[in-house]
Amino acid sequence: MDQTALATRQIRAFDPPSGRWLVEPGSGGVAVPALAGELIRPATGEESAGDLGNTITASPSAVLRPASAKDVAALVRFCHRFGITVAARGHHHTTHGQSLAPGGVAIEMTALDRVHGVSDGLLHADAGASWRAVLACAVEHGMRPAGLPGYLELSLGGTLSVGGIGQEHREGGFVDRVVELEIVTGTGALVRCSRTRDAELFAAALGGLGQVGIITAVVLELLPAPESALAISLPYTDCGEAFTAVRALAEREEIDGVFCLVVPPTTTTPPVFQVLAHQWFTGSAPDPAAALGAVPVPIAEPQVQARSYVEHVTRFDRLIEDMRRTTTWDAEIKPWFDVFLPDSSAESFVDGAVAGLTQDDWAAPLGFVLVHVHRRDAFTCPRLRVPEDTEWVWLFDVLTTSRPGHAPDFAARMLERNARLWATAEALGGVLYPIGSQELDGEHWRRHYGDTWPEVLATKRRYDPAGILTPGARTGW
Repeated sequence: MDQTALATRQIRAFDPPSGRWLVEPGSGGVAVPALAGELIRPATGEESAGDLGNTITASPSAVLRPASAKDVAALVRFCHRFGITVAARGHHHTTHGQSLAPGGVAIEMTALDRVHGVSDGLLHADAGASWRAVLACAVEHGMRPAGLPGYLELSLGGTLSVGGIGQEHREGGFVDRVVELEIVTGTGALVRCSRTRDAELFAAALGGLGQVGIITAVVLELLPAPESALAISLPYTDCGEAFTAVRALAEREEIDGVFCLVVPPTTTTPPVFQVLAHQWFTGSAPDPAAALGAVPVPIAEPQVQARSYVEHVTRFDRLIEDMRRTTTWDAEIKPWFDVFLPDSSAESFVDGAVAGLTQDDWAAPLGFVLVHVHRRDAFTCPRLRVPEDTEWVWLFDVLTTSRPGHAPDFAARMLERNARLWATAEALGGVLYPIGSQELDGEHWRRHYGDTWPEVLATKRRYDPAGILTPGARTGW
């Protein structure tokens, strides 16, 4: 970056009457706190004005690139004093402005990206570290995180703020493997918390959408890493058969993870439900037939491949990076839809939803659908909401991505589609996973949190009394 240009954007003070940040030396106002990092005015077109969805743009008035958690705490204290909104940003993979701070301060947490190491089976890292870096460090010690996102270039803090869902059906959310957090609350207090120390704050922050604090550091529980994975792919064109296969595989002790990727239809073929399962192993590869047990006969021979552990958990990284390099994916609109469904209604909902998707919904080859199954009792964090009174929950994701030159009303039509899908899903006991593109109001949030809604409001008032944190994730509060 041009240091001269950067220096002209360095913020020195804040003028409360006008709400303006001041960059000229001696220009008056209230001096900003001393920071080891950079507090600057954003440049035109800077990343901090948008997110992965490319549907909402809202520029902050200032951007903090912190050198430490102390910088984050100092600036949040300042913002609390003057009622300036603040949002932490990792790799901004939400799709409807959840991580934006219009007119406020965007904190670029990727500046805090150090993985400190592993001790006693626990990994210590800054919240801006990517899962890719976490994986690399864990593997060096013969360990692995319990569950990983399909795409690893996501920040720890960002995924833990929304919950984090992987492909291992017995592990719950990523939040369920967190041992300790360091958090900057909405008053600027820097707090270490766990299930036994400041437990209320700990529970409210995990899956809490950034409403009670900014996660600045994480201690994660690790598991022993296997050498390899036996990967199995079973294609179906019948949704019911695919669900039967997923349920059968999820019940088998041999299977360590299973989910379904729905491949878009072509002019001559229907959507294909690719049931993808894996079994960890060390030493000789297990017998695929023993791993599979009895499942419906797929439309083609099962594909079976033994891969190294790292090769297996990074396979989608390679596909996505190739797509980002060779297509316009980064620039396209992504009005994604994400919902948890109870086992009783998941199959019928997914069958109807997939059958109703149009060419625009699929937007092949960049768009696709995911269906993840998880044991309900593996979810232990109260802010990550999933359906109750069900043995299994299913996460249904419509990952629509526009084509180059899409119609001007594309985003509006997809938001209407999401609203229709959500109305049907909620009536069937579904619970929104709030990372996608959805227009939400206060009544939705009251229904979303159910009996815990008074507690949500109470912790918000306690830890963020000025209401400055993460405004984009609480429309209608």
